[in-house]
Amino acid sequence: MELANAQLTLLTYIAKLLGGVSDARDVLQETNLALCKARERYDPARPFMAWARTVAYYEVMTWRKRQSRSRVIFSDETVERLAASMAHEEMRVDDRLTWLEACKKLLPAGMATLLDLYYGENESLAEIASRTGRSAHSLANSLYYVRKVLKDCVEGHMAQARKAGHS
Repeated sequence: MELANAQLTLLTYIAKLLGGVSDARDVLQETNLALCKARERYDPARPFMAWARTVAYYEVMTWRKRQSRSRVIFSDETVERLAASMAHEEMRVDDRLTWLEACKKLLPAGMATLLDLYYGENESLAEIASRTGRSAHSLANSLYYVRKVLKDCVEGHMAQARKAGHS
């Protein structure tokens, strides 16, 4: 379950180390495979994400060795610096996702439904418009507003966490 919940965090981490998303998905799959193979070595008393990021780091380094002849890629030193800086990020992605979920629960039902249709069900604005009888322009404005409300809410949580000295 932790591995499934970690996918976005790991993809983001890998993409930052590689300098883009194009190859990050492939490396994420290799990381998932390595994590599954090494699951007996995981100590549940330790943070899962720290272990998963370490495995991802080594998968990135393996990928870099395979690709080194065909592309211009970051130096080992640059990747090490990027990994170290991300390990010390002020706010963890996990926290942001938790806060986003909490903020989504505060939305009125119509806004939450719009988010679910657009992002969860991957429906286009035209599809949602025909279903709801609203114009695509009106829905786009509503999505903009909902994203702003969620952004402000998550940033509020981040500010509270900073004041409290967390993360």
